[in-house]
Amino acid sequence: MLPLVSPLLLFVLLTVWVVLSPSNILAKQPRLFLWMVGVAFSNVICKVIICQMSSTRPELLHWFLFPLALVVGAAISGLLGGMEEAALGAFTALVTAAHLHFGVCVVSTGLCQHLLPGALSGNLNVYILGLFYLG
Repeated sequence: MLPLVSPLLLFVLLTVWVVLSPSNILAKQPRLFLWMVGVAFSNVICKVIICQMSSTRPELLHWFLFPLALVVGAAISGLLGGMEEAALGAFTALVTAAHLHFGVCVVSTGLCQHLLPGALSGNLNVYILGLFYLG
């Protein structure tokens, strides 16, 4: 049940934002909103998968649920006014940067080599995305 808390809260917050948005954010910025939804869910689910693979407990609440709750609250209360699209852009940039950072950190710490021995190990000289092997 614990791994479902963050994805469910993310789904609820995003649904509330779309339904109660005073500026109809989904109609104004559909691509940006759907990009943010995809990256946000990807990040949450990737962390749950890593926890499952490493036999650790996932965190109850993902850290970017808190800024998302602030943005959604400000948007549906009308505090953002015409800045709702800018807030969406800023939050999308934050979530995308966080997801890229998470991916690079997983690769650079060798977690994938630990979890998938033989498949991506140094014995096969497979270097993911070529980020860390230049010669």
